[in-house]
Amino acid sequence: RPEQSVQKIECSSNDFKIETGTHSFNAEKLVIACGLMTTKLARMVGMKVSVIPERGQILVTERTSRVFNYPTAGIRQNYDGSFMLGSSHEAVGYNIETSYEVLQNIAKRAIRILPSLKNLQLIRSWAALRVLTPDQKPVYLESDQYPGAHAITSHSGVSLASIHSSILVEWILEERIPLGFTAFHPKRFNVQEAI
Repeated sequence: RPEQSVQKIECSSNDFKIETGTHSFNAEKLVIACGLMTTKLARMVGMKVSVIPERGQILVTERTSRVFNYPTAGIRQNYDGSFMLGSSHEAVGYNIETSYEVLQNIAKRAIRILPSLKNLQLIRSWAALRVLTPDQKPVYLESDQYPGAHAITSHSGVSLASIHSSILVEWILEERIPLGFTAFHPKRFNVQEAI
């Protein structure tokens, strides 16, 4: 539910009880896919999933005629004609403030690539947090302790949307483990456990 966070997950032999501050829900299957809160909630059902925040910053220009038909690393023209500029990676914890130096570097780089950008006004900027695993690859995991509880995390939900809407559904609902899926188990971060 909007504006409610999970406070507690209780596990039984046939379902999960999820409690927020004001409501509780029961489910036969549980999918934990909640960004930077994944570590905390996965622990409640016997899973160890490590994620860390990484800040990225973006600049947005005013609208202009279409001149750029394909996205590149750090530059994309939206359908409305505005440009989104940015490709920064900062280990700053949970800080989502923008920084002048990083935004300046983004603008300078974009103008070197596409000089006509220097004539456009900047409309806004923002910073947001990516959710990363230690190797920046996805984690797909089902709890050994509480089967039916799953954890999923990846920083590129857009790029992986097609797999998330097909293969993951088969894995969770039909219990068919996709070929090669074990490579995305978090035991890869512990060499002794992976052997």
